[in-house]
Amino acid sequence: RRVLFRSEGQAAIELEALARAQAELGHDVSLLATDPNAPESGRIEREGPLHVGLFRRNWPGRICWSAGLRATLQRERVDLVHHHALWLRTLHYAHVAARLHGAPLVVSPRGMMGPWAWRHHRTRKALADRLLHPGALGAVDGWHATSAQEARDIAALGFHQPVCVAPNGVDSPTEHAVEAARAYWSPLTRDLTGRRVALFYSRLHRKIGRAHV
Repeated sequence: RRVLFRSEGQAAIELEALARAQAELGHDVSLLATDPNAPESGRIEREGPLHVGLFRRNWPGRICWSAGLRATLQRERVDLVHHHALWLRTLHYAHVAARLHGAPLVVSPRGMMGPWAWRHHRTRKALADRLLHPGALGAVDGWHATSAQEARDIAALGFHQPVCVAPNGVDSPTEHAVEAARAYWSPLTRDLTGRRVALFYSRLHRKIGRAHV
């Protein structure tokens, strides 16, 4: 039985696709996340071969503290724990569950171990390493990097656990999806027909902000 932890934004979409693909291969997969509006005890629903669980995000919500998620992981038997992202309380729950059940702990840093990201707010991250998920990074059995550069970044920080380099899988849209999108957007963007458009695709930040033309 595999347990994966879902982050937010685009990474959540990619992780859900990864979890669903594993489930369709015959694995028993649970995809777990925190949500401020979820029930305290959690809500687990079956979506085809995949179990998706949402648990109340307690205060302080920014670090994804969740008593319901912690209790569930301690109660249910797991064979592999895969956590995505760092500096969250959920990594501590993943670490404890892996030790409790004798399961390997795999972590996907999601870009958080690059040189700039590692230095950004370094004092806060040092506190998180000591207080939010103490000992978790050293206890990782293996890392999942989405590029060779990310694997080099992990090694450069002194972590010597095995690293699996596996890019995110991306499904190309079907012809029907493309036509549906065109039918929706064309009436809304008539003034742009025949003109070059600059599309900003990212968060507003000097490190990751970029424009695609």
